[in-house]
Amino acid sequence: MSTDWNAAHTATVLHQLGVSVDEETLRNSQRRLRRANASVAVIGLVGRGKSTFVNQLVGLDLCAVSARPETAAVVGIEHGEPAAHGRTADGELGELPTAPGEFRAAVSREVQNRIVDATYSGDVALPSGLTLIDTPGVGEASMDAEQVIASWAAAGADAAVVVISVPPGAAASDMALLDAARGTFPLGVMTVVKATASSVSSDDLTQVADHLGADRGLAA
Repeated sequence: MSTDWNAAHTATVLHQLGVSVDEETLRNSQRRLRRANASVAVIGLVGRGKSTFVNQLVGLDLCAVSARPETAAVVGIEHGEPAAHGRTADGELGELPTAPGEFRAAVSREVQNRIVDATYSGDVALPSGLTLIDTPGVGEASMDAEQVIASWAAAGADAAVVVISVPPGAAASDMALLDAARGTFPLGVMTVVKATASSVSSDDLTQVADHLGADRGLAA
């Protein structure tokens, strides 16, 4: 069954027929149809290294990384036959290149009429039946954590991995995001504590993980 229908057009047609449904709800349904697998969202604040972590997990450099905020699209990655698709900000759906470097460029912030939602299937180091979702970082200044994470869950995520980096460690904003995630994802939340500087020792990471365990009852 094809899921490449235009949500904006469908919402308009349904409205003309007297059916009240908003465009974003239809887009969320479309994402769920595309992501029939169990799915895990990788989330965190801006600059916490989520995309680096995703690339390490899947074994390919599919997600753009840099010192500045880079992730612009919600990107679902799964193991399967080579295929990639994206939706632009104005609702257009289309195929994307499957070569890792070309896919990474296609979903970057630098592209005009940029991609906001993309899927990638290929020879990645993920088990069959699992979709890993890279997400844009949540900005600390304007963070509405519950609203943001609820939208990710509506887009098809069953569980979440919250990435916390050292430095800076588990800041108050990280903890707020973590608390919101624990109340949203039905299959649970885990944390990953990762180093973002070569000077960070394993003891530094253990200290942050122990703090999370003591303060929130989580294993990291």
